[in-house]
Amino acid sequence: MQVTSPVRAPLVLKKEENGQKRPTTYHDITEDICRQVEAPPTNPRWLMAMLLSLVALGWGGYTLYRTWWFGLGEWGLNKTVGWAWDI
Repeated sequence: MQVTSPVRAPLVLKKEENGQKRPTTYHDITEDICRQVEAPPTNPRWLMAMLLSLVALGWGGYTLYRTWWFGLGEWGLNKTVGWAWDI
């Protein structure tokens, strides 16, 4: 059952294949959606962004380790000026 709206264009249109139009199937929709997730990332900008985020994650882990191991004195809280900047 297909409901035609007078306000907007149909969401699922016919696909063109070998010069012939055929109706879009659920398989076509599934392939269009899953292709984005299943395809390997080939864009170098994506790889650089992933590397940068992994470096930031590692740096954050290192700073948490330093805070837990050495305590809040690492933050410079033992100084009288600006003692509450982390609040």
